[in-house]
Amino acid sequence: VTFEKATILIAEDIKLNRDLLSSYIHDYDFNIIEAENGKEAIDMAMQYLPQLILMDMRMPVINGLDSTKFIKSNKKTKHIPIIAVTASSTQEAKTEITKVCDDYLGKPVTSDELISTICKYLKHKVEDIKIETDSNLKAKETKNINNPDKLYNMLKKNVEPKWKTISNTFIINEIITLADYISKNYKSYNYYKLANWASQLKTQAQTFNLNAVEKTLDIFPELLEELLTLSKSLKK
Repeated sequence: VTFEKATILIAEDIKLNRDLLSSYIHDYDFNIIEAENGKEAIDMAMQYLPQLILMDMRMPVINGLDSTKFIKSNKKTKHIPIIAVTASSTQEAKTEITKVCDDYLGKPVTSDELISTICKYLKHKVEDIKIETDSNLKAKETKNINNPDKLYNMLKKNVEPKWKTISNTFIINEIITLADYISKNYKSYNYYKLANWASQLKTQAQTFNLNAVEKTLDIFPELLEELLTLSKSLKK
């Protein structure tokens, strides 16, 4: 994912939490500014007009909820998307927060969750990973695959049922989970097309590129067919 240059305000009173959120996004082209309490968050939002604010709800001086209400009520800053980052877990608290904030992330926040949510509000590009599925297998593409017969059988048993389910339900979190599962459990087989497929699927799901997700999911049977063809050729 490549983001356009943007300023992000992290409003969080605990330095460790600020550092964690900052570490998740420091590799992107963001100018990161920080506030340690709600009053500072308001002042910095007015001064710097960031493109996005990550707002903790429990902060001293002025809490995050009241800071958000102030920012959203001001003509100068009301357009700024504000993502609540909070440990509040009750449905009542979440309902109150989402009335004023544009989005909600529960602590602890993961890097994937944060980037996926930021993608909703900041301009970005997703570079597609080219997946070759030529039916004429080339030796250079398949010679390093470890035990293609075993890999094929494991994918048929453990992955294909999940693939069929998510192709119908199209639940983003489950798509990301499947991509992570493949990347973690089948890396040792050295099937680079499968690895690229999983990586691309995860990136597309995280950035809500739904048309691309659908096309990538449709490629999975071709990967299985390629493995089956290779497996048969090695048995001859």
